[in-house]
Amino acid sequence: MGRYVATYQAYTVDGYRELLSSAGLGEISELESMGEGTADPRLTVFVASRPA
Repeated sequence: MGRYVATYQAYTVDGYRELLSSAGLGEISELESMGEGTADPRLTVFVASRPA
């Protein structure tokens, strides 16, 4: 089945969790953060399943 990988922008990891939760992407299995708290933050998010 594999991992679904998505990149989102938000200012904090908690912001990403809220974003993913509201998007219905399910459980976050792994986070790879770059630039958290900066003007141009990015986070690669690995989730357990693809969005419906």
